Amino acid sequence: MRWLAATGLMALASPAMAQQMTPPVAAKKPYQVPSPHGAREDEYYWLRDDTRKNPEMLAYLNAENAYADAQLAALKPLEAKLYAETVAHIKQDDSSVPYRKNGYWYSSRFATGADYPLIERRQGSATAPATILFDQPAMAKGHNFFALSDWAVSPDNRLVAWAEDTVGRRQYVLKVKDIATGRIYEDTITNIEPNIVWAADNRTILYIAKDPTTLRGYRAMAHVLGTPVSADRMLYEEKDDSFSIGVGRTTDDRYICIGVQSTVSDEQRCAPAARPTAFTVIAPREREFRYSADHLGHRWIIRTNRGAKNYKLVTLADADMARGRRLARPGARQRRRVHRGVQAVQRLRRHRPARGRQPHDPPADRCGQVRARQGGRARLSHGPVHQRRAGHALGPLYLWLARHADHDL
Repeated sequence: MRWLAATGLMALASPAMAQQMTPPVAAKKPYQVPSPHGAREDEYYWLRDDTRKNPEMLAYLNAENAYADAQLAALKPLEAKLYAETVAHIKQDDSSVPYRKNGYWYSSRFATGADYPLIERRQGSATAPATILFDQPAMAKGHNFFALSDWAVSPDNRLVAWAEDTVGRRQYVLKVKDIATGRIYEDTITNIEPNIVWAADNRTILYIAKDPTTLRGYRAMAHVLGTPVSADRMLYEEKDDSFSIGVGRTTDDRYICIGVQSTVSDEQRCAPAARPTAFTVIAPREREFRYSADHLGHRWIIRTNRGAKNYKLVTLADADMARGRRLARPGARQRRRVHRGVQAVQRLRRHRPARGRQPHDPPADRCGQVRARQGGRARLSHGPVHQRRAGHALGPLYLWLARHADHDL
């Protein structure tokens, strides 16, 4: 709330208040910052301290805070009133909708007055007794900053790995614990992205390492529990700093994929979750070529803009992928295709819903969906199917539901 008061309410402070203290002035210290285009002078570079331990820097920041507190002292009652009004609009004991994964129901919930939620799971039923995976209010105690930004349970449901940040620079630390006993493993990996994936062996964890200087995620690494971090295997390194990198598992959990993305290009390489060693590129990167691939059943489902400005869905059988078949170039005929104008896709076991737009959309409160499949063809029918979120219509969207078991799209 200090920044809210400083930016929005400074004009209310009286001139007399502004004269009570002399504002601190940061010292100027010559420093040359090297650059590929020539060094530049930065007289305030000394204020950068990634360790947060420089006494001179900390003293200056404390002086700045003391000055701000003195200038805004008369506004404290208004600040408290605004804070109370904001909090009054927040449900204090909020909880998430539980979701099922691998035999367990997962959810999060806030205790009244808590700044962080509890993350818990229940075995077999959403009403079964809960096991707390993360007591975040307790984990945050003693820290000026705390963030638990990613976590993943091992395939055998015994272990959980997570990425936490207690500094605020998004330099996350990977930790692992036994869910049943609460024992935290000695394996600790620093300076990673909040992006964790388990391999199928329940011992190998894939993560994204950051460059120690630029803090850019650039390497996909594999760590085996019980081994030194120095022995971690590098699976892929992205050398182009215009690309971001991430790792994840496919919907059916059969594959682990390393994806890189820039503003105008994507590239994805995948390997079996049981053997995440040799990764196969789905399609090499090209400028103005975007795609994302997922696996379900015995085929790859790919959303791409290749030959479709507003995106389309194509499928590629495992056998075709094994023979080296890839996405066709623009203008080439695709063997399998879903309607164009695809905005989003969610893979399910028996159906594959996709959301998109048609060239001639019906009114904004109507959308279409595949209601039946006749003769191996998906039939798109229109009806007053309302898509709403948070009380607002989402617009002229379409929903396609196509069985993938025995028919091409």
